[in-house]
Amino acid sequence: MLTCRQSTFFSSVKNTRKLGILESIQHRMHLMVCKACKRFDIHANQIDQSFHDYLFNEELVSEDHLSSEKKSRLKDTVNQSIKK
Repeated sequence: MLTCRQSTFFSSVKNTRKLGILESIQHRMHLMVCKACKRFDIHANQIDQSFHDYLFNEELVSEDHLSSEKKSRLKDTVNQSIKK
């Protein structure tokens, strides 16, 4: 049986490298009995998905996705928040 440390490590790396068969089975078994690691696994998947969506979102890749007016309003809002 894996420790929680090993299980959270597998949760963190499983989307960047393929787990071996034994690692994958041990990891899934641990997640069946440990609620904290299962929660961590869900959150790690959400973070990985959000990061992937951010990297491959074409709107965010474009250089000018805010109008000059919106940029100016945003800048003013930030400056006002800093002054408070």
